Amino acid sequence: MLLANGSITNQRMPTLSGTGEPGAIITLYNNGVELATVQVNPQGSWTYPLTRNLSEGLNILTATATDAAGNSSPTSSVFSVTLDTQPPAQPDAPLISDNVAPVIGNIGNNGATNDTTPTFSGTGEIGSTIILYNNGSEIGRTTVGDNGSWSFTPAALTPETYTITVTETDIAGNISPPSASVTFTLDTTAPANPVITFCRR
Repeated sequence: MLLANGSITNQRMPTLSGTGEPGAIITLYNNGVELATVQVNPQGSWTYPLTRNLSEGLNILTATATDAAGNSSPTSSVFSVTLDTQPPAQPDAPLISDNVAPVIGNIGNNGATNDTTPTFSGTGEIGSTIILYNNGSEIGRTTVGDNGSWSFTPAALTPETYTITVTETDIAGNISPPSASVTFTLDTTAPANPVITFCRR
């Protein structure tokens, strides 16, 4: 996957590539320190898989070219990439909201609901992806908004007992540990008609 200038990644040793005069030697720099040299191929392109890690945080990559006659080019424009290998913190267990009367509000752990499309919500790092699981199987995903919160409403669920956890994947691709679980039962079956009996005393 190509990274755009200014991207965030968790890849410690990505492959660098570019173009230049065929036969020229490209000298690569990271934060002003020489990183490696590579020769431009006859088609005018070059590729260099890094053999040592980028620095955690901001990396400023530049290059110069030196031709066969020893002439050196000006320094290239900057290509910046931020290395982030730290996973997000373990997210809190999601809140689950019942939106169907007669009982409306948050569903506690081991609670019950008749809402087939309850709302799941929580908080996380802005731009991160929240993946929701039921008993380890993904049931949906959403993105943390600019206010640091997220919400997700699934397609209609079937009546059964659900055990929900979430994980958070940040912009760099780092994945958090799973949250604590929340279990609830979806029950849409009305009780049987009550029966009144009369006992003679």
